[in-house]
Amino acid sequence: MAEFITSRDTVIGIDIGSVSVSIVQLDTEGKILNEFYGFHRGNIRDTLLSAGRIFDLSRIRAIACTDSSTSLNKNLVSVYNTQVAIMAAAKHLCREAASILHIGAEKFILIRFSRDGSYQSAKTNTSCAAGTGSFLDQQAGRLNLSGIEELCDKALKNKDSIPTIASRCAVFANTDIIHAQQRGFSVGAICESLCKGLAENIMNTVCSRENPELPLLITGGVSKNPVVKGYMERQLKSTFLVNEDSPLFGAIGAGLMLLKEQKLPQPVNINSFGDI
Repeated sequence: MAEFITSRDTVIGIDIGSVSVSIVQLDTEGKILNEFYGFHRGNIRDTLLSAGRIFDLSRIRAIACTDSSTSLNKNLVSVYNTQVAIMAAAKHLCREAASILHIGAEKFILIRFSRDGSYQSAKTNTSCAAGTGSFLDQQAGRLNLSGIEELCDKALKNKDSIPTIASRCAVFANTDIIHAQQRGFSVGAICESLCKGLAENIMNTVCSRENPELPLLITGGVSKNPVVKGYMERQLKSTFLVNEDSPLFGAIGAGLMLLKEQKLPQPVNINSFGDI
């Protein structure tokens, strides 16, 4: 039988994507008490086990997750639509946003709100990895870099002219990277070109018919890439809204939606996140 939550209870929100894990612990008012964001590199269970060490699991009243978190035990968690969760987090943390551009590892989505703040429309990319954060992760591997973080850092520090790389296709991009290296372009220049290409792919899809309503909130892991973000801002001639917890919006929104229900299942009794 469901019970009302009490002031001493907390809930956990989890969002597992194709490259990263986001976890937040919220109190009953929706305040973030603790958080985790990390790349799982295909080993989700170990990443969850590591994340669990920084959370107070004894206070967990219930667990929520996004519907992209397919590896979790659905008998122990409440599941919410990822897009709706992102919108819930935006309404809670950034009410002034007229649009949301969420850029994840596999896809991106532009969500528009009407003048009264209600949902209006959403536009997503195709299933191809080009034009997403996963594309940068793939190219980082081809450049023998440790990951997206190092690629972003080298792009940010680049002062050289950049080559042209066909960022719409990972196969063509690989060929262009090899040619750029043969022509003497630095790794930093190649990294910046990849970030520029990603930004152009996103904006060409998002703005194919009309510009998004401003102010625009950017969320997802790529929101922390200042090079991609800068190129998109220059194309839109506007500064994006950015929240410090923008990569965590899926997890935050799932937790908030669980709290909004007011009634929760029986308390979750787990020793570690590995149990789910």
